[in-house]
Amino acid sequence: MKAVEGEWIHRLSTEYELARQFLVVTGELATSYPALDQGEPRPIIPHGDDDFAATCPRGGEPLALRRTDVLVRRFDQMRLARAIGKALGATLIVEPVAGEELAWRIGNLPLAFGARPVFMTIPWDSLALASAIDVLTSQYRHPYLLLAPTRRWVNAIVESKLDTTDGIFFAMCDLVQPTNDGHLQISSLVMQSLATMLGVGPIGGVTANVFQRQGDKWVVSFDGTTIYEDHSVGLNHLARLLAKPHKKIPVVLLDSDQTGVHPDVLKGSLGVLMDYEYREECRERRKAIKEELGEAKRNHDHARLEKLQEEDAFLKKEVAKATGLNGRLRKYSDIGKARKRVGTAVWRSIGEFETKHPPLFLHRSNTINTGLLCSYTPERDPCWLI
Repeated sequence: MKAVEGEWIHRLSTEYELARQFLVVTGELATSYPALDQGEPRPIIPHGDDDFAATCPRGGEPLALRRTDVLVRRFDQMRLARAIGKALGATLIVEPVAGEELAWRIGNLPLAFGARPVFMTIPWDSLALASAIDVLTSQYRHPYLLLAPTRRWVNAIVESKLDTTDGIFFAMCDLVQPTNDGHLQISSLVMQSLATMLGVGPIGGVTANVFQRQGDKWVVSFDGTTIYEDHSVGLNHLARLLAKPHKKIPVVLLDSDQTGVHPDVLKGSLGVLMDYEYREECRERRKAIKEELGEAKRNHDHARLEKLQEEDAFLKKEVAKATGLNGRLRKYSDIGKARKRVGTAVWRSIGEFETKHPPLFLHRSNTINTGLLCSYTPERDPCWLI
C-alpha cells in the first residue's frame, strides 16, 4: 500500500489527519503522479533535487512539484493495528489475515468485552470490504469486531453481510482520536457505545467479570485481576453455577455433564439408590441441620432457616427412598460418588485460587455451596461473562 502524499490525501479525505502518522516515507521517488480527477497518471520529470514536474499526457500546463510531493509513502498498517489495539486495551496478536491482503488481526478485546477478536481492514471500495467480511466469517465462528477507516464503503451489500454474520463494524474515525503526543485514544463514551454494540455493556455501571473457556485454558477475571487456568472439570462445574446465581442445581446434573451417565440413573429412578456410607452421612447431616435450625431460629435468620429446611427435606426424601423394611438399603447407588466427584473437583479448583487470586478465592469460598444441591449464592450478583 504505497502512494504519494497527494494520493493519500485524496483517498483518505477527512481521515487523512488520523492516518498521517502511520505513513512512512520509503525513500522512493514516484515516476508518475496520480490524476485526482480519475484521469491518466501524469509522468514525472525531474529538473533538480527539489524541482519536479508532472506532465499532462494530453497537453496542458505541467504541475510543479517539490521533492516531498513525489516521495512515496507506505502505509504502516501493522503500526496502526498496534496503536488501535493499545487504545482498546486489547491483547495484541498483530498479523495479516490469511487469504485477505487488506485485512489484519489486531488481537482480542479486553476481557470485559468478552475477549472477542478484533480485526482491521483498509479497503479501497465496497467490494474489498465485502470480501474481507467473507474471509473473516469463514475463518472465525465467534463474534468479532471489524474496524475500517470510515463508513464510506458500507453499502446495502456490506450491511446485509454484517447482518447475517457475527461481525460488528465500527469506523476508526469514530473510534479513536489522535493525542498531542502522537498516540491514539478512545473516550469512555465511545467504549460504552462499543460495549453496547457487542452486547456486553456494563450492567448498572458495573464492569463485568469473566469466567470463560478458550481452548484448553480458562480466562478468569475478577476484581480487576486476571489469571489463566488450565482446563479442569471443577472449572466447568463452577461456570455452570456462576451462570445461574441462587439457583440450586442437583449434583447429579453437574456430574452427568462430565460422566455422560443419565441423571435418572444417579438419582435412582432406574433402581439404583445409595450406599451405606452415604446413607449414614445423610443421617449425620440431618442431625447437624437440626442444631443449625435451632440457631437460625434464635438469630431470626430467615434466609438460613429456609435453606436448611429445604436441605433437610431433600435428605429425608433421599434416605426414605433408599431404605426398605427394617432399615435395609434397597440397592447400591452412585449418587454418593457423584456428590464426592463434583465436590472434590469444585473445591480443588477453588483451592487453586488461594495463591493465584486471593480475592476470588475468598469470594468463591463464601458463595459456592456443594452437596446434593449445589449453588452460587453471592450477596450481590456480580456481572459475569460466562
